[in-house]
Amino acid sequence: MKIVFVSSVEDGRYYLEEIMSVKKSCTGIEAIVGLDGTPSKSNRADFDDLAEKYGIKLIKTRDINSGETLSEIRNLNPDWIFVFGWSQLLKKDLLSIPKEGCIGTHPTLLPKYRGRAPVPWSIIKGLTKSGLTFFHINEGVDTGDILAQKEFDIDFADTAKDIHGKITRVGRQMIREFIPLLERGNPPRIPQDPQKHIENWPKRTPKDGLIDWDCSTNAIYNLIRAVTHPYPGAFALEKGRKVYIWSAEIEKDREKVYREPGKVEEITRDGIIVTTRDGSLRIRRLQREGDIEMNGRDYARKYNCRKGESL
Repeated sequence: MKIVFVSSVEDGRYYLEEIMSVKKSCTGIEAIVGLDGTPSKSNRADFDDLAEKYGIKLIKTRDINSGETLSEIRNLNPDWIFVFGWSQLLKKDLLSIPKEGCIGTHPTLLPKYRGRAPVPWSIIKGLTKSGLTFFHINEGVDTGDILAQKEFDIDFADTAKDIHGKITRVGRQMIREFIPLLERGNPPRIPQDPQKHIENWPKRTPKDGLIDWDCSTNAIYNLIRAVTHPYPGAFALEKGRKVYIWSAEIEKDREKVYREPGKVEEITRDGIIVTTRDGSLRIRRLQREGDIEMNGRDYARKYNCRKGESL
């Protein structure tokens, strides 16, 4: 079984290691296709070290559908192409190269939620359960037949980083289960039920992290934990400058000090308490644009943040 492995994200590194572990001496990985350029902060990764470690050919590209990249992959004559984290859609010419097909992964329980930024959206939407789906890629967007799927819980305190950890753990387990099925030539192909599709999630950009203090406490809390590290972060505008809020907690059973949302109610050893539309949030970790990340108490001291001021 000859495999071309395509990925540009940190999770892909763990999946590649798992495949190598499952297949051991007979790896079958003909090449790794990685992103050409410096990885960004948002979960991007390179594979130079793993390619060297395992003696695997490394192809770097900015456009996986380019003629040059297609030619390199075609010359490898793969049975399967695994695409575990790549922002570009695979076009027909690429999908037609492998003898058996292309396998992709999507961190939701397909077909419920398709589209972009699935980890942040699952938290923003307040989901209590999500999952990971490996599927046979077709020309649609996350519409191919399901190969394997596993559910996991989303706890109310989970951040984007926590969800990525859960995805990686279940993904490695699923790889151990389905690689033997691929080798035997009888992998599952479960068509997606269109009646179970709920919505397509749109792309998110850094500007979507702007906090509206007039939203509910839960909505703001969900946004903060959804776009915290490794994502660009939720932010407020204080005196025209961005203040990134990396960690917060909901203040329960606390009487609001101010009616106007976004006001600093109190500064404590554990953070800065800020009013929302229907409650309060304790800001634990934050960072003014151009400065380092720090705890709420240190931030208040450094920037002379006082009760009654807006955040």
